[in-house]
Amino acid sequence: MSLVKKRLRLVPLASIEDIDADPLHASKTRLKSVVDVDLAGADGAKMHEHLIAVQQLKEMILRRRPRCVTFDVFDTLLWRPARAPHHMFAGLGAALQDEGLLSSRIDPATFAEARRAAETRARDRKVARGEIWEVSLSEIYAELQACIDGAVEKAVAAEVEFERATTFLDPILSNLIQWIDAQGIKTAYVSDTYYSASQIFRLLHDKLPIQIAVRDIFVSSEKHVDKCRGLLAYVCNAYGCSTSSIMHFGDSHEADHIGAEIVGAFPIHIRQFKDLDRERVQLEDRLATVLGRDWSDEGLRVGIDPLRRHVSLAARGHIHSSSLASDLAFSTVGPVLAGFVEWVVTRAVELKIEKLFCLTREGLFLSELINLYAEHTKTRVLAVPFLSSRAVTYPTLFHNCDRDEFRTFFFSRRTPLTLRGFFERIESPKLVSEFPTQLRDLPLRNGSDETDAIIRTLSGSEKFHVPIREWARRQRTSLKRYVDAVAEAVELQRDTETVAFVDLGWTTKSQRVLEGALKEIGYNNPTIGLYLATDNNAKDEMARGTLSQGFLVNCGLPRNDSNLILRCKEIFEQVCSADVGSVKGYGEQGQVLFAPNSVHARQSRFLRNLRNGVRQFIKSYLVLRGDPQYRAAPTSISEMQPALRILLGRLTVMPTDPEIEELGAWDHEENNGSDGVERICDPYFRELVRYGTADQLNHLPAYWLFGLMKHHRPAMFESLLLKSIGYQAAGCERFCAARMYVTDSDGAVADLPADYFVSTDGRALSSVSFFTTEPVKLEWGNYGPDPSVFIERILISVRNCQNGNVKRKIHFRPKVTVPNSTPDVNGRIGIFQNDKARLELPAFKGPHEISIIVCLSTH
Repeated sequence: MSLVKKRLRLVPLASIEDIDADPLHASKTRLKSVVDVDLAGADGAKMHEHLIAVQQLKEMILRRRPRCVTFDVFDTLLWRPARAPHHMFAGLGAALQDEGLLSSRIDPATFAEARRAAETRARDRKVARGEIWEVSLSEIYAELQACIDGAVEKAVAAEVEFERATTFLDPILSNLIQWIDAQGIKTAYVSDTYYSASQIFRLLHDKLPIQIAVRDIFVSSEKHVDKCRGLLAYVCNAYGCSTSSIMHFGDSHEADHIGAEIVGAFPIHIRQFKDLDRERVQLEDRLATVLGRDWSDEGLRVGIDPLRRHVSLAARGHIHSSSLASDLAFSTVGPVLAGFVEWVVTRAVELKIEKLFCLTREGLFLSELINLYAEHTKTRVLAVPFLSSRAVTYPTLFHNCDRDEFRTFFFSRRTPLTLRGFFERIESPKLVSEFPTQLRDLPLRNGSDETDAIIRTLSGSEKFHVPIREWARRQRTSLKRYVDAVAEAVELQRDTETVAFVDLGWTTKSQRVLEGALKEIGYNNPTIGLYLATDNNAKDEMARGTLSQGFLVNCGLPRNDSNLILRCKEIFEQVCSADVGSVKGYGEQGQVLFAPNSVHARQSRFLRNLRNGVRQFIKSYLVLRGDPQYRAAPTSISEMQPALRILLGRLTVMPTDPEIEELGAWDHEENNGSDGVERICDPYFRELVRYGTADQLNHLPAYWLFGLMKHHRPAMFESLLLKSIGYQAAGCERFCAARMYVTDSDGAVADLPADYFVSTDGRALSSVSFFTTEPVKLEWGNYGPDPSVFIERILISVRNCQNGNVKRKIHFRPKVTVPNSTPDVNGRIGIFQNDKARLELPAFKGPHEISIIVCLSTH
């Protein structure tokens, strides 16, 4: 693997050795497999020896030594590619339609609802007659005669055949049953179901690895008793053994666990995923409802829950210790990244691309996962980290020095540049004197008239172009040393071989900039971007000729999903970022130079555990996919995009309280040449969300807006959620007029609008922002229509325009002076209509951008 050795020389091992404290990786390279199973050559039994749950269950059986092991059938031994059994009924209706058995007066979706209602009605009839509620399939279809075209018996047989074709054997229990049979232990199959024993035999006989007979199957619809009422006792009678010598496996705590204990059998609870992680599943259902998704839709009927259960049991075992990092990896992050990696490899093969450049710090982790997948599927694809950042690529874009280049450079940042900062960056600080003093430290923001004038001046004068082009040339030379080393390491065929850029994505603007830089340094290779998600801005880049594809979201589509999923991209950026600082440049030999790592120790430890959980998820998924029978099931996770969007959206929009507490404390680096670090759930924004309206909050530039809202203002959470996907609620916010008067040292007064809207819970925000080079005095005027409002908080953000540093202050007891008004017991200041309040600012020197937010209450 010479390519590996060459590539690793570009980033010395000493600089990345501590990226993840994973003992499995300590003595192995990033591209070497960590799954000790040859998927292509191993048979199912050999592969399953590596599944932890199999070994645990075998040990339990050996300790107990039962005479008979019984298995529940549905959701234990057999699984369906659906979240719930009735989610399959629309597919059943389509199958009946194909067979000519469905009435032409209804469609499959309508039949699905009728099928559920018919089962309920048949059970109600039996209970009304004083009989047990268990029914047969024939009794259910007797209620559906109006929906069936032809003999009911044919429809019954068609449902059994549909169930046989769409149910699959649990890979872990399949291996276990084969081992049990080899031990000479009897197996039986017990189910609370409307199917008969012969119908269950039809479902099982060609799936099980051992021979069974109808007499080995015991069902409630024939014995007229369910598991909670002693169905397992029939097994004892049939085999002449005591109930204490039976070990029973089942997914239901009530029917299987308690039902086994009632008759004296020993229960083993094989939980469904909804029981393994009930809270997250419920939140996923809630989000699906908001998005108008039905888990019975064709696009969602893909078995994400059975897959997660199987992978969790394979990787962590039937009995395992739970942790937030591990649970999050196996419920959300692992499935999403596994699907993305599988999609990337599949698309690369389809596009005949062999070399994948994984961008930025995230590329270290993503390239590892891609190579793990490609190696075990024997796919001729090589992924390498392409350690870049906007700090090293965006400076290369200046060629024509036109307005578009300046706008791209200035407006692709969270913290705005100033003219002084820009000229210092290009190592020509004296050029700032060419501009008026009041413009030199002004933040360069999109939509500002002053910024537009500055860009016109910069793009229209050759005296600025010369040093800017020379700076860009130096940046390209530095980048070329690194790219040449990478190209040599992977034996890239210059100008002819197509290369894929892999990243989490978003706007794809960085791809356009990088492509331009590569062409400037002599690499004209065709390129395409393969991203986890691309937002609405990607369509503009596509129009410019940047080719890209998004896995979960493509150019902001589906729209509602995009609006929610991409509201907190920073969480996934942190998950995938290596435990190093951002890339700030390259050395003389092309080595990568990292900025200091600003991630705190607790965050670093959690992320290492989370990434290790993702590795375990993907490795176990690969093992399961190697099983010929499992591979035949619809378990390709890359085809589950609608379900994966709900999983990722659940984390973004509906996090659990422990997730908010842990992930909200993460720090996020701004990158792009800035040293700015901001908390995912910053205390400043925590206070801000307590007072804003749904419309204001929807445009708030906070990282994890929904996490903040869910934790600190749950009453407004639903309103924000609906607002985010386009719903409008008229008349729920009341307008009030206000002004902010800013007085400088010469007595000049600037009258700024500070109007506010009162939310349904009586809270409001009044805000202004302004640029100043000297201390000022502030007065806030309230002009109604409410008789009075209370100032409860004042949030002050001061950005030093010379060094970019931001200081934020929350004044819980505001320093406010109001004539004839004193604070109440809670420290609030009452402001009557047409009154003015004087606000005190902290002292500062030099040019600053100041934001004042007055937090108000009408109660």
